[in-house]
Amino acid sequence: MTDGRSAPPFLPPAAVNLPYGIGFHPDKPYVYYDAAIANRLVVFRYDSSGQLSFVSQAENPDVIAACWIQVTKDGKYLYTGNGGSRDISAFRLSKAGDKAERIQLEHTTSDGNIGNIMLDPSSKYLYAIAVHNDPDIPRDPPAPGNFIDTYKIRRNGKLSRVSSTPLPVPIQASPYGLAVLEK
Repeated sequence: MTDGRSAPPFLPPAAVNLPYGIGFHPDKPYVYYDAAIANRLVVFRYDSSGQLSFVSQAENPDVIAACWIQVTKDGKYLYTGNGGSRDISAFRLSKAGDKAERIQLEHTTSDGNIGNIMLDPSSKYLYAIAVHNDPDIPRDPPAPGNFIDTYKIRRNGKLSRVSSTPLPVPIQASPYGLAVLEK
């Protein structure tokens, strides 16, 4: 874990300023990115030419490798999948979309490293791939397999655990891709 002032020694210098997860507001000119090394969610405004302007940032403490972002279709909530700390951060976005406030830190149901997150088309459920062991963030002992963890998104934007389903893939596999289809 980093204190936000320096990168862990195993990261190359170029990774320090690299945004790992990027999300967009569904109808306002804001882009959100995970400043994973600094443990922050950063908000930028973009103009018609694509020029970015810094707007604000929100602390995302006690997480490792915030690498994925999903924004609900109504633009009220944002979620980050934090691979190394095996949890999901829930943020409330301001009505304007220009500010974020963390409202929850939810540990994975299966205890796997988060490999990706995705909302269903209705933004009522969030799914996370929880992998056995991430070669970038190995841990001992690794999770007992690979899973899809399911969370219900409550009215206040917080997550409630629903289930953890084992994936029928070899334990050595590290699945990262995730797609959610409407029935």
